[in-house]
Amino acid sequence: MRLRGRQSRGRGRLAVFVSALLVLVLIGAGVAIDRSLAAKREFRIGLLTSLKMECGRATINAVKMAIAEVNAKGGVLGRKLKLFIADTESSPEKGITGLKRLVEKDKVHVLIGGASSGVVLACMDYLKRYNKVFMSTGVSSPLIAKKVAKNYGRYKYEFRTTINAINLAKSIIFDELALLVKLGYKRFAVLAEDAAWNRGLVGFLKKVLPKVGGQVVAVVRFDPQTADFAPVFSKIAASKAQVAIPLLAHTNTISLYKQWSSMKAPFRMAGFNNPGLHAEYWKKTGGACLSEVNVAWGALIRAKITRKTIPFFDAYVRQFKTTPHGCASTAYDGLWVLSNAARRAKSIKTGALIKALERTDYTGTAGRVVFDKKTHDALYSPKYIPFLITQWQAGGRWVILWPKGFATSKFVNPPWLK
Repeated sequence: MRLRGRQSRGRGRLAVFVSALLVLVLIGAGVAIDRSLAAKREFRIGLLTSLKMECGRATINAVKMAIAEVNAKGGVLGRKLKLFIADTESSPEKGITGLKRLVEKDKVHVLIGGASSGVVLACMDYLKRYNKVFMSTGVSSPLIAKKVAKNYGRYKYEFRTTINAINLAKSIIFDELALLVKLGYKRFAVLAEDAAWNRGLVGFLKKVLPKVGGQVVAVVRFDPQTADFAPVFSKIAASKAQVAIPLLAHTNTISLYKQWSSMKAPFRMAGFNNPGLHAEYWKKTGGACLSEVNVAWGALIRAKITRKTIPFFDAYVRQFKTTPHGCASTAYDGLWVLSNAARRAKSIKTGALIKALERTDYTGTAGRVVFDKKTHDALYSPKYIPFLITQWQAGGRWVILWPKGFATSKFVNPPWLK
């Protein structure tokens, strides 16, 4: 009797366990079914970026803003857009992990973002496996375009609304530095952080700058984690360079420019400072960026580049209580380009999207977005998306020096240099 009682109780416990397990399985299956059904009713956007970078935070703001506008107009093909975000922390390994989560768990249909070239380069190898388009909006490595051009079948999923660093280098030389050469400054030193995005650009600058009458007399590379720039500036000063060409994206440039100003370094600054692509940079540096010349693009200055530039700038300020970083404009345009491509393709399937994106001719906040058929890079030129040569001047005025059609002022030297 006792044995049968124990067996009966054991069978009862087993039945309870099996029932509970079955309930959990059914719940799990239900969640999976609900997620799958939701994905069919939505156009799911996976945003992959670095939250610790200003470019990344601006990208999130701009994509959220664009998604709200698209949804207010009815969404895409009857689907509402829904955003899913993964933080790469500027690490290729964490970027890949984030991409896998967005695709496998969140079931996103497309990817957008990118704030570190090294992360995007690593993620590109997974796009064909997952059959997903990635609209890169904040990275500039030339290697991204080279991969698409050399192996289209494998990398055709990659598109980019932001700059290719080679095009940036051409603008630095033929627009920005040529302007200074005309003013009599011909000796230049390259001030380059050691990062993937600018590798190869130093040799390009050394080779091409003489074509506009300039000369690279020194190259100073440094770790982006550098805190004390006095030794770096001393090397540039020793070269007798009249102008330093900063190539900066991951550096604490606020500290850099504060030291440049406080030391009254005997050279001008004219190059590319990505963290400085922000109308509040004057306030952040306490005016230490006075006289800095920078290459910019997009709706980061309240100027009429297209009919959409000023409305975007003003709406961004109202919504986020800050002015847009350069990455905001390319991310906002990138989301609209994806949405319009889906409408034209009448599909959100990857193959149809790629074909539609390759036929894009869209007027955005930064200019006219048209992709190169071989590289999938947006075209940058006065006819398409113009580069803007800017300078910080007295009183915190952020002015445009070039192109002539957008110019609001002329070059002014740092007050300690004549």
